[in-house]
Amino acid sequence: RYSEAEPLYSEALEMRRRMFSGDQPDVANSLNNLAGLYYSQGRYSEAESPLTEALEMRRRIGLVP
Repeated sequence: RYSEAEPLYSEALEMRRRMFSGDQPDVANSLNNLAGLYYSQGRYSEAESPLTEALEMRRRIGLVP
């Protein structure tokens, strides 16, 4: 039920961006979730941007070397 999931993932991401300023693990998780949804649908070019942003954020936080 991808069509139902996408707006929910997008809404969760926007909500977390409003709740937290700067780099936050919860925001990175939401980005990763949205990217995973795109990836599972074969929408690889759309998955790249949120996945890259999540990885860069995790690196800045220090969660990923």
